[in-house]
Amino acid sequence: MSYITNIKADKEDILVDIDFTLIKRLDCKNAENTELYLEKLKRLKEEQFNRIKVPLYTYSVHGTVVLCTVSFIRGSSIHTEFQRRIVYEDVVRHESNWTFSDFSDSNFIQEETTGMLYAVDFQSYRNYPDRGKREKSWATHIQQSRC
Repeated sequence: MSYITNIKADKEDILVDIDFTLIKRLDCKNAENTELYLEKLKRLKEEQFNRIKVPLYTYSVHGTVVLCTVSFIRGSSIHTEFQRRIVYEDVVRHESNWTFSDFSDSNFIQEETTGMLYAVDFQSYRNYPDRGKREKSWATHIQQSRC
């Protein structure tokens, strides 16, 4: 994601575009784990979650090490009932067997400039076909977030 920022100069500020990226290094330990993780990343690239977006990312493989370069989403964790409702509808009740399984508010960021919601915890994206377990996990999350 690109953001406009000011650089302080002697006489006036200079407007520039700035990009933030995160680099995540995962050592999958063996070829089988590496392939499983790569399949997950490939699948996630094709996934659609309606109003929930996935940050842009690329990845490279070096033996059993996977380097993910992920666009940083500048914003804050979700915290309103409206935002949680979107996560519930678009992630928990997602029609695919594949979805995110950790519904913590900190795993969903509202971008400060656009208001768009992003899922940022790629680790919890998985085959999660049991809708009943999803609902129970969501209910637990909501109960804990109200404490």
